[in-house]
Amino acid sequence: MSAQEQRTGKYQSIEVKPTYGLTDEQVEQMILESFEYAESDIEARLGIEARNEAETVLNATAKGMADEQYASLPEEEQAEIARAAKNLREQMRSNNHQAIRDAIEKLSNATMHLAELIMNTAIRKALKDKRVREIDNG
Repeated sequence: MSAQEQRTGKYQSIEVKPTYGLTDEQVEQMILESFEYAESDIEARLGIEARNEAETVLNATAKGMADEQYASLPEEEQAEIARAAKNLREQMRSNNHQAIRDAIEKLSNATMHLAELIMNTAIRKALKDKRVREIDNG
């Protein structure tokens, strides 16, 4: 900071440094640490996102298993769904987001046929209800 004396016109300057502030070395260290921890922060975030997605898939699977169409699946297909769901629950305990995503994909593949059956039943019911309404209104 500098100032000029009005009467004499002389300039004086002074350097002001707060005693409570950080040194350049401390700031540099903080920046380096932020880079160092950024990767682990990203990994943690990816793990959380994968676990949240897994919860959604497991809830949808439980709902599908409660549907009447589940009973019409062959036993081996039911067993495959149960294995894939168990595997996903186990992978969710890890911090490996890729293993969780792989387990989600396996469960999604195992439940694909069940999802098709449930959807087809819902479509048939909706069309049947529509025809009944059309006849009633006709």
